[in-house]
Amino acid sequence: MDEFMAALAGAAIGGGFTFAGALAQARSARAQADASRAAARHQADVAHMQWVRSGRGSACFEFLALSLDLADQAFRLHSWREPLGRRRNTWDRMRTRRAEAKVENAVSATLSQMRATLAVLELYGPDEITSAAHRVERACVNLSMSVEGWVRDPHLPQFDWNTDLSAVRQARADFSEAARPHLDRAV
Repeated sequence: MDEFMAALAGAAIGGGFTFAGALAQARSARAQADASRAAARHQADVAHMQWVRSGRGSACFEFLALSLDLADQAFRLHSWREPLGRRRNTWDRMRTRRAEAKVENAVSATLSQMRATLAVLELYGPDEITSAAHRVERACVNLSMSVEGWVRDPHLPQFDWNTDLSAVRQARADFSEAARPHLDRAV
């Protein structure tokens, strides 16, 4: 019976060590799985932040390009007003008015695109970029309204082109200043 008890004690001790080894191995496997999950989550977060930064950067670039387009279109409208009064024949006036209408439509389309890009910027944030973008949009709207009103009504006094254009330039500079740290930030 002593041999039986010794064998039973040996089996119990061996089983206990086997169980302890299996438990340690299970804990190790769980810790490894947790570490893998954390690494995968970190990679997903990094990929998401890169995607957000890429989208934000594209939206900022497009927004600035659209504001330049709008200023250029407004300048074309502004430059056509003066010669319109000097045109001698009806044909020249009609051609100029048709060209002005095309540019006015382009201004409206550019403003619509700016507002769509502004919505993207509002989604990507942060608030500094969004508020600066709203200031750019407001300055562009003011410039386009001044130019379009001046072109449509020849009896209006000439507006101060440089003041409106300077407001757009300043708003663009403020927008760039607000966006730059968020575009350069490392993940």
